[in-house]
Amino acid sequence: MENLKVFIADDQAKVRFALRVSLERQSGLAIIGEAVDAIDMLTQLKSLRPNVLLMDWELPGLAGSTLYALRVILPEATIIALSSCPENQRLALGFGANGFVNKSAPPETLLHTLNALTRWKMQAVSAS
Repeated sequence: MENLKVFIADDQAKVRFALRVSLERQSGLAIIGEAVDAIDMLTQLKSLRPNVLLMDWELPGLAGSTLYALRVILPEATIIALSSCPENQRLALGFGANGFVNKSAPPETLLHTLNALTRWKMQAVSAS
């Protein structure tokens, strides 16, 4: 992973902390911001412009239409939905998330998903 700017949106401080700790160990990746609800997230994303958004699917204030708004604000960003409920995967992907990770999965699962999605996007951009 290289030169990735990551934004974390989750209302639980312990989840944000765990994500930050896991990701800060990765070279070429920087956590550029955090939000606790959808309004805070959308406000910050307009100016921060991350490459990757890790977003709690149950984020307060989040609606399916929020993902559509995210695609306008961050058309090229990789959006990974996070949830404790595996049944949310189909819904999140249907609304435009690029990936889904269960919050109870080991940290390696998120890292693998992040690496695979960002590598795929970089290859797609360089092929066009």
